[in-house]
Amino acid sequence: MINKQHLHPFALLIKVGFLFRDFLPAVLGFVFLRQYWQIWLILPVVLILWACLDYYCFTYEMTDKELIVNSGVIIKQQRHIPYQQIQNLQRRQWFFLEPFGVETLIVDTGAKEKDQGEVTLLAVSNVVRMLLDFNSSEPTDLAQLPAEPVEEEVKKAAEYKIGFKELALYAMTNPDILGQFLFVLVISNHLGLMDILSNASDTVVDHVNHYGLVPILIVLNVIILGLMVVNLARVLLRLYGFTVIRQDNLLTVKRGLIQKSILHVSINRIQSIHIRQNIFRQIFGLVTVELDLIADATKSDEQKRVTLIPVISQDKVYSVLKEFLDYTPEQAPTIKTGDWYTSWLFVRNALVGVGIVAMAVAIFYHGFWYWIALMPLIILAIIFGWYKGYYTGINRYDDGHLALRTARQLTNDTVLIGWHEIQSMSVDASLLMVWTKRANLIVSVRSGNQVLRLRYRYLPTQEVEDIFKWYREYV
Repeated sequence: MINKQHLHPFALLIKVGFLFRDFLPAVLGFVFLRQYWQIWLILPVVLILWACLDYYCFTYEMTDKELIVNSGVIIKQQRHIPYQQIQNLQRRQWFFLEPFGVETLIVDTGAKEKDQGEVTLLAVSNVVRMLLDFNSSEPTDLAQLPAEPVEEEVKKAAEYKIGFKELALYAMTNPDILGQFLFVLVISNHLGLMDILSNASDTVVDHVNHYGLVPILIVLNVIILGLMVVNLARVLLRLYGFTVIRQDNLLTVKRGLIQKSILHVSINRIQSIHIRQNIFRQIFGLVTVELDLIADATKSDEQKRVTLIPVISQDKVYSVLKEFLDYTPEQAPTIKTGDWYTSWLFVRNALVGVGIVAMAVAIFYHGFWYWIALMPLIILAIIFGWYKGYYTGINRYDDGHLALRTARQLTNDTVLIGWHEIQSMSVDASLLMVWTKRANLIVSVRSGNQVLRLRYRYLPTQEVEDIFKWYREYV
């Protein structure tokens, strides 16, 4: 048991840092408005005083049955959290806290209300250890969590680590690089660099005629290489030392360089498994594995969908998954690729969307070159539609589980889900689809504290009816 006490003094430092981060735009504004320099001096003082009051008013204590947290400067609040209600336990540790044995503890209660969903203890030294000492019969009890300081004494059922090579491939195959490249071009134009190039167009043409396109290609490659290096640095800061451990009925995910993050997830709270593969990772035969969890309303999308394995070869993903989750298939489930008619329907939809936008813009801009400029969009619409149709399919890989696959924006997503995680299943079809023997399958599954509707369109009616009949037999 722990008597009522304040957080570790490092919590005050963290609070001040968070406040200055949130109010940094206002502080910079006062710096540029020199006539209000007095306010610029007062604001940091106010932030520090508020952080001190917040730190002083925040206390916690532990009894035999519950964690009690007191908080609030203006409105006092007291939270009573029985240990049996703790759903997930996430631990974070900044690099400067590690020598002192201090860490941040985030306790998830699974409540739907945003103000009741979780409690964050910014800096504690022994709360985690004390929580682990409590015994409970609940399968998600914290007494079963592996203790971080004595990892070598914990019997690990399964463990998987991500190396530097995998993280480098993960960073280089991030499609965000294309958006970042366009952003660099836009910023260059905003700073006037494009005008400089435009004014010197004759010189550039002469240079190209004399030296060729090699210098320009070198510059573009340097920009892309620089973006890859920046992305690699971001990935290393966020995912360095990424390790997944299974111990009994719990998964422990560890990651981070400057700020270490340790997340404990009960297997019982996993609702579905997503195996994603964008077009770049598809070239290298790589996939990403994510988990949809039951979570409270305060969680971000990243916390509601946990990355179990950032990058892994598609040839061994299912064999590795089998070590952590018993109900996954040992090999990739057989899912028929979409036929030509399914792909055509998606291509048709994409072309209709492009056509509507093109006709609307043609009211203001028209001419031969305008329609020529639309050709890349038409080609992209055809590619996106064909890709989505080709990778849309469903199948059962055992008596109690489904494998559903679709694609969006050149990223195919295979979902593994058990019948007991399905909230509802429905089938719909338009009159034309009935005539062409096509149907849509809608599967509702819990994601966070909401319901996620997975829609698989233009499937053969017989396949949809077989899956729907299978589901109704269990219900």
